[in-house]
Amino acid sequence: MAITKAELQDFHQFAGERLERNGVQSLHELVSEWEAAREHQRSVAAIRESVAQHRAGLSLPVEETFAEVRRKLGWDA
Repeated sequence: MAITKAELQDFHQFAGERLERNGVQSLHELVSEWEAAREHQRSVAAIRESVAQHRAGLSLPVEETFAEVRRKLGWDA
């Protein structure tokens, strides 16, 4: 997947902040830390979205969800 300008700018900012704080051992380490931080941010955003949907009444209890999946798969026999 190709990197976008926005991602490159995000990496540049991350790298600058990280280097100012306490440096890094290698470029590979820096990229790995950036990718881990991005994954963490995506996970937090997904959890927040799920909580917001739940609070808005847009989710079903897990039992109902599983029952619906079983019906759709024809496993409700």
